Amino acid sequence: MSFPADDSETAPSTPPTSAARAGFWSRLGGAILFYTCLPLPGWWVPRFEGIAALAPLVGVLLGLGLVLVDAGLQALEVGALLRSALVVGLWLGLTGGAAPGWRDRHR
Repeated sequence: MSFPADDSETAPSTPPTSAARAGFWSRLGGAILFYTCLPLPGWWVPRFEGIAALAPLVGVLLGLGLVLVDAGLQALEVGALLRSALVVGLWLGLTGGAAPGWRDRHR
């Protein structure tokens, strides 16, 4: 078994810098723009490199928001059928439907 002679061959153990964190937020903005119909504030500069890795996070955030809406409608004693239709309609409105190209062709 051989070991590296110096630290140049090992991975750095420093925490991510503020630039790396800023890169995450820029990519998250790009993922939100790509996977949803939600606008971003003007000061948020999106990056689209590597957004596929953030698709699950965007999905979880959308799902949590929809769960909160469903819980709020249930607390208001809205019927199950109407509540489900409203939540699915909101989901379709936020994501643009199942196929992103569909909404562009039918506007």
